[in-house]
Amino acid sequence: MTSFVYFKKLSFLSFGIAVAGWSLIYALWGWADNAQLAEFYLRRHMMFEAFIPAAFFHFSVQFSGKYERFKLSVWVSYVLSAFYSVAMLTPLMIASVKNVLFFKYWPVPGPLLLSHVVYFFIAVIAGFILIIRQCFVTTGADRQRACLMLLAFSIGFGGGCIN
Repeated sequence: MTSFVYFKKLSFLSFGIAVAGWSLIYALWGWADNAQLAEFYLRRHMMFEAFIPAAFFHFSVQFSGKYERFKLSVWVSYVLSAFYSVAMLTPLMIASVKNVLFFKYWPVPGPLLLSHVVYFFIAVIAGFILIIRQCFVTTGADRQRACLMLLAFSIGFGGGCIN
């Protein structure tokens, strides 16, 4: 069912790639034994993270059947994600790393990082709103699928937000 319904839509695949890239390189960042290596992995995992909001919003738009209505918003979100992804390589997003609590190499935010966080939350909240609406406007198996999507993404983003 998953491959039939979701993998034919590249939005879910791009979301999965963004999350996988972020989490795999995140682990390498945590295992880094010096500041230069830690900063290298930090910037790379954040490059993947920058695409999570666009891919999730794109998936939510397609899942809700509203792509034509939100086509421009989807493309703008990918452009913003690409901008932030490239900017992750500069001090504008991550100025440096320092020791904070039990993290030896925690990022020091650059001047653009706050705008990325705001964009991230706006795109993700918009995606959640679209999925929540599907829970109310559909019936039967479609409603169950929408509610399970809502539950799954709530658990996923809830876990990701604690860091």
